[in-house]
Amino acid sequence: MMTRREFIKVAGAGVLAVSCAGMLSGCDVVESLQDMDFVSVTIGEVKFMVGSSSYTPDGGGHRVNFGTDLLIRNKTKSKVTIPASDITGTYYCKIDGKDKTYPMKYDHDDIVAPVTPSNELPTEIGNFSLTTEAEIPANAVSQKVEFSIKYGGYKAIFAYSMTDNDWILPPKKEEIK
Repeated sequence: MMTRREFIKVAGAGVLAVSCAGMLSGCDVVESLQDMDFVSVTIGEVKFMVGSSSYTPDGGGHRVNFGTDLLIRNKTKSKVTIPASDITGTYYCKIDGKDKTYPMKYDHDDIVAPVTPSNELPTEIGNFSLTTEAEIPANAVSQKVEFSIKYGGYKAIFAYSMTDNDWILPPKKEEIK
């Protein structure tokens, strides 16, 4: 049970938090709420966000196709173009108990993200997917997919675990050297 003194402290902290919320930019609050369901990496004024994913063998072959929700919030003053060649991935699996990796390719057009005006939803990139360049043996056990997007001298790196419950792993931002 809470004492009267503890209640007053908690209530006072709540009043302070609510009163300080007005000092925040309304746009930032709306954008934060819009972006809640995604993990993100921000490079400069461009925010890359990913959400749910799916992966399947590609048709009759044994290539793995991985797709995810990709959104881009572009706060620069002009459109941002990401060349298709700057999007790469790796498929990790185990074959007969040994770790194996297979390069993945983004085989769509360059990504163009227009400027995102304040209070508007980020640009959703349709058909964002990567496919293994080589066929994967039928006995491969999926472990992880990792992909990166190069922009502004950095890489935004996203990874999905494919063991037990599929999880989006914490994203990273790395400087390109």
